Amino acid sequence: MRANILIVGLDEPLASELGRSLRDLRHSVLSEAFTCASDCLTTIERVGADLVFCGTDRQQYETILDNLRRRGHTVPVVVVSRLPETGDWLDAMDAGACDYCAAPFEPHLVQRIVENTLKYPCPVPLAG
Repeated sequence: MRANILIVGLDEPLASELGRSLRDLRHSVLSEAFTCASDCLTTIERVGADLVFCGTDRQQYETILDNLRRRGHTVPVVVVSRLPETGDWLDAMDAGACDYCAAPFEPHLVQRIVENTLKYPCPVPLAG
């Protein structure tokens, strides 16, 4: 299963490492920095993103999830961290992220996240 994946909000070394892992698995990957979440949403729509990997900036991923929700999109979002933190993981899941992962990115784990997220997308909770 080949997916169009957007990476947003990660520092360059982390985005590069994740992008390399995803490309090795034959996924199409676009990594961009955005100044506002509406630009991110426009890019998600333009490239037909199947999945978004987003950094742990809570305001950023909550805004992206909220914008997706308001537009009726079901694009899953996975929050990515340099180091795994239980609090960050719980916050991301409570906000509506479908999964959470941390570096280093082992190919079989990245592939499992992509496959499971696309096969069993989590519902984005209603705001409020």
